[in-house]
Amino acid sequence: MKSNVFLYACLILLTVLAPVANSAESRAAAHLKKAAESGDAESMFYLAFMYEKGDGVDKDVDQAIQWYEKAAQAGNLEAMNALAFIYEKGELVPQDQQKAMRWFEKAADAGDSNAMFYLGDIFHKGKGVPVNLPDAVRWYRKAADAGDKNAMYWLGDMYKQGLGVEQDDKQTAHWFEKAAEAGDITAMFYTAGMYRQGIGVDEDLIKALQWYKQAADAGNTDAMCGLAQMYQLGQGLARDDRKAVKWFTQAAEADNPAAMVALGLMYQTGESLSKDERKAFEWFEKAAQADNLDAMFQLAVMFHQGTGTNKDLRKAVQWLEQPARADVIDAILLLGKIYGDQNESLADATKAIKWLKLAAQANNTEAMIILGNIYKQGLGIMADEKQAMEWYEKAAKLGSEEAQRLIEEIKEK
Repeated sequence: MKSNVFLYACLILLTVLAPVANSAESRAAAHLKKAAESGDAESMFYLAFMYEKGDGVDKDVDQAIQWYEKAAQAGNLEAMNALAFIYEKGELVPQDQQKAMRWFEKAADAGDSNAMFYLGDIFHKGKGVPVNLPDAVRWYRKAADAGDKNAMYWLGDMYKQGLGVEQDDKQTAHWFEKAAEAGDITAMFYTAGMYRQGIGVDEDLIKALQWYKQAADAGNTDAMCGLAQMYQLGQGLARDDRKAVKWFTQAAEADNPAAMVALGLMYQTGESLSKDERKAFEWFEKAAQADNLDAMFQLAVMFHQGTGTNKDLRKAVQWLEQPARADVIDAILLLGKIYGDQNESLADATKAIKWLKLAAQANNTEAMIILGNIYKQGLGIMADEKQAMEWYEKAAKLGSEEAQRLIEEIKEK
């Protein structure tokens, strides 16, 4: 205790004296150096830190490394981790991942949970070494068992994805909840979702609400959305549109695109909010600019229909391109419809058929029927009743009554 009091006094003196120091080495630094030279490992660590930062002494990387190594060899865990980070980052000395690993391992073997976690992270992400997922899991587990919340979260994530271990929902839920209980905000959000859906745990909407609320209060915008959805749907509590809007709005104002889309849909449909297509358009546009594919599609629909904004097919097509490339079937279908409309300026049968066939490959019966109509009526191409029948029959086999009616019409000729 006396040693710590002395060290803290030195640090306070350094802070106070540094602005007025007339020599490179302050009086407080000299006292700290004396304690370090007498063999005090904690003094060695603080002295190394001073040399690294140039705090109270002239910055001297060689002296910093020397004192960190002395402190580490004397068993100081902070010094071991400091050396590991210095060699891993390669900013003060040439990067040396092997030395970084050696110091992390020494700290881990001495029981430091942070070092255990960083070893897991190194093997997980292949930082200077080949990716080794089983080793990542092994170190994450050691760190998690030692109480490291970050390791608990990542161990849960490894079980969630089946990385280095067999996929296991129960283990996922166990480690996410352990991390949540230790204060990890993202883990709170995932734990809420698992209780809400009954994944890896028995469904418990009350616990889901509690974890969403705790994460939301801590600023997690995805949790705000989850909480809003539960109020909107009346899950685990009475439906409350006002609170749903409150949480969606809070998340949207914190730049959560999913919340922006939710508000856009509320304004578009008049559900929970007064119908306002202009406000719907504004929220969709903001979310689309944040690369949300659902928002891009909704924005395209509004440009296509001229709702909430002026009709503009070119802008509709522009906003549809990214979700279509991401295989969003509704976007692919709408592109086919726009190009297939012979009454519009962008009519292009070749492009229409291309996009409609992509939608049809996903068993979209509406695309099949439109393709049949294009071939039957010769919309921008030569009419081909045989091709039309083939597309109608494909849609009919998938249960489309409209396709069956169109087949009967052709047969009755």
